[in-house]
Amino acid sequence: MKIILAALAVLFMSAPDLNASTKYFPMTVNNSWSYQSKFLISTTYFTETIVDKKNIGNQDFFVFNDFRLGSSVYLGSVENSIVTLIDGMEYRLYDFDANVGDRWDAPDPPNLIIGKMTLKSKTDTVQTPLATFYNCYHFHHYIDSGNYYDEWFAPGVGIVMRNTMLMSGKFEAKIIDYFVSHVQVAKNDIPTDEFRLFPNYPNPFNSSTTIKYKIAKPAHVRLDVFNVRGKLVRTLVDANMPAGGYSTDFDGVDDRGAPLPSGLYFYQLVAGENIQLEKASLVK
Repeated sequence: MKIILAALAVLFMSAPDLNASTKYFPMTVNNSWSYQSKFLISTTYFTETIVDKKNIGNQDFFVFNDFRLGSSVYLGSVENSIVTLIDGMEYRLYDFDANVGDRWDAPDPPNLIIGKMTLKSKTDTVQTPLATFYNCYHFHHYIDSGNYYDEWFAPGVGIVMRNTMLMSGKFEAKIIDYFVSHVQVAKNDIPTDEFRLFPNYPNPFNSSTTIKYKIAKPAHVRLDVFNVRGKLVRTLVDANMPAGGYSTDFDGVDDRGAPLPSGLYFYQLVAGENIQLEKASLVK
């Protein structure tokens, strides 16, 4: 499936009372980041979502459903650092107060495999299908010769690009959408018109899930659901619609009314020339 995503480049800025870690990695329950990942000749899509918040040892930790392909990863913000919790112990992961070139020991969550984290830059420009992001922090995490990461954080957004080198090859993930709440941005940097498909909730889902989306201008709109083989299984919306925000429920059945099996599904929003894709997991 080919994804065509046109978006304005938006430079997000936080208010002075936000520390650097909050500014560059805003963490609140239900915040989510969706990525397009390329490996060799294949393209896949995944979403990292904060699903819960837990207070452990007087420190708030946010639980990620999928972080670096690891489930139930605990991350928290301490001063200007992002820390992770592994086997009840707290470890520094990203340090936004570091100087360029600084190195420190850092694990590979959720695994307690200690590698070396290096702050490579604070001013990188990163191009993604969603937008061009400026003044990005670039961290390099070396685990071993066949396992290391490069990650770029954009202000007000979070991780906008991640390059992962494994023994099997290189994975490149770039952000295609995100939902971040409780982050203050400069008034002049907020787009007045927006085309956006939000991650469904709940996800995974059993009987029903809600899909929200925004249309920037009047257009013919389609919202379709595909299985992992790319076969169209359900059309949720097929109509001319005015600009605005909408919500549609998906009840886990196909166009014939037959229940769909458990598994991963992709839902695609098309409005004029704008196309965006998200994924949903049906569990029975």
